[in-house]
Amino acid sequence: MYERKAERFKFDWEGCLSEIKEKFTSVELQHRALEWNNVFSG
Repeated sequence: MYERKAERFKFDWEGCLSEIKEKFTSVELQHRALEWNNVFSG
């Protein structure tokens, strides 16, 4: 049976969204993330 190797989570994206924190609240970003997830998951 296939076993998936556990990898450590990378934080290389940390700080990449700092410029949009003035434009959106955390709740708005949560809603957008749900929308994006639906778009990419088909």
